Amino acid sequence: VLLVFASYRMLARLGWRARGGAGLVLLVALALGWRTYARNRDYQSELAIWDANIRDWPHSDRAYLTRGSLHWQMQRYDEAITDYDRSLELNPRSAKAYVGRGNAFDARGQHDQALRDFDKAIELDPHLADAYDGRGGVMLAKGQVDEALRDLDRAIALDPGYANTYLNRARAHAAKREL
Repeated sequence: VLLVFASYRMLARLGWRARGGAGLVLLVALALGWRTYARNRDYQSELAIWDANIRDWPHSDRAYLTRGSLHWQMQRYDEAITDYDRSLELNPRSAKAYVGRGNAFDARGQHDQALRDFDKAIELDPHLADAYDGRGGVMLAKGQVDEALRDLDRAIALDPGYANTYLNRARAHAAKREL
């Protein structure tokens, strides 16, 4: 709006006739309005926002990481793994991408692949509670309860506010009949 008014004032000072200047200002306003309308399509959903980010910045590992997380939340694990793979191609030191891909593998029941990713995440960032929580959950699913409890206790020590870890730890204690 400010650009349109500034353009009109500038044209008036240059002596353009009112009709011609008003037409040019209207053309600028229409162009800007169309761009706003087109951009609003990118904001129809959180997934659409990250699709647009990837379209505009195809070398952003963060964009793929975030879109992968959205796919995981939507239980679209194949798409999540594809995005995490691309994020890791762009940034092989992204512990969060390894955690995300590990969660997707875990959700598909591919526990060995999940463990490899959680191990790599812990190697890259030994203070990442999500990685210990994920690895503890996989260990629990594999019946390795004591190992699971060690990882879950570590996750809680790193992030006492991470509620999912308490749930996993309760399941591990229940598996040992430590009610």
